Amino acid sequence: MAIWIIAFLAVISAEFLLSVRNETKTLMEMKSSVQTYYLAEMGFSKAVKAIADGELDNFYDSSIIKVDQNSDSPQAYVWRLNSEMPPVAVGDAFFKVTIENESGRLNINEAGEKTLNILLAGLGFNGSEIDIMRDSIIDWVDSDDFYRINGAESDYYKSLKKPYLCKNSYLSTKNEILLVRGMNREIYYSRNIQGCISVLEDSLMIKKKTNSPSYMTLEAEETSEGIQQFLTLSEREKEKKRKEYDYNKININAAPSAVLLALPGMNEKIVSEVIEYRKKSDFKSSEEFANITGPEIFAGIKEYVHVLKNKFYDITVDAWMADGSGKQRIKWTVFIDSKDDSKKIKILEKIINPDIYAGLEYYDYNRR
Repeated sequence: MAIWIIAFLAVISAEFLLSVRNETKTLMEMKSSVQTYYLAEMGFSKAVKAIADGELDNFYDSSIIKVDQNSDSPQAYVWRLNSEMPPVAVGDAFFKVTIENESGRLNINEAGEKTLNILLAGLGFNGSEIDIMRDSIIDWVDSDDFYRINGAESDYYKSLKKPYLCKNSYLSTKNEILLVRGMNREIYYSRNIQGCISVLEDSLMIKKKTNSPSYMTLEAEETSEGIQQFLTLSEREKEKKRKEYDYNKININAAPSAVLLALPGMNEKIVSEVIEYRKKSDFKSSEEFANITGPEIFAGIKEYVHVLKNKFYDITVDAWMADGSGKQRIKWTVFIDSKDDSKKIKILEKIINPDIYAGLEYYDYNRR
């Protein structure tokens, strides 16, 4: 009996110790997760302050600006667009900030017919597909109910299996474009856009009237790539303010490599040279771009590029503990107007661990 009691107590003690160890591990992971979350918030606040204070307003040139990466001095930290900025140590944790200006993408709410043609053609769409998607996007955004030749208004969308109305207003989120005629989840999320482009002929629409392209399911992995990486949004501004910035042009200092590759005549070799150039210096004018692209390619894209930033920024912060635990990635989309002393700042979107949850935030217009 004594041996059995001792064995029983030994088992109970072992289970208790295992339970305590697991709970301790869980609490430590929770602690690390909370620490890195607020560390990411710190990185975001520092980035917003740097933008609002105008630290991104000047063109960067590594031959002029000398940075001591080993210095802890705040003055030694250079804030840049689309650049690998060094991690910042805070106690036994680190955070790293990446800033992108939305001027490097096509503003789908403001884009004109010609600019949409250039983007869609660069992504590999053919003539009829371009016509349908371009006209349907413009019909969705404009305020009237008049059809463009290849577009779609409420009559078309009400004929679908899951009917809804044409919005006739600006897109509220990028994935709202999934509701526009000609768009589907494969094109929106896929790493290989050209490999999943479907024929968008009217005959196909009639035969499969109950299967709207906006609600097609995606069997492949949903990612943060696809056509969404080329697009951005803006809030509707007063007409006077809208004239201050040309939303139909791409900022070559802020454009990701995928966006540059979609421009007419660009290839991977030229894009690679552009990215290498930007590591050392910003383009101070669009004409400097011609030194890399060559005069012939630049002649075809010069009316679509510039070096001006707008007021919309994507700020991504990675935070982690020194031992590798509690990793966090948070992405903010913010509007920052620092022209006057009031410094207007508005958070438009916040996504925690966007790579993990990419594609799960599907926008349902019927539940808007």
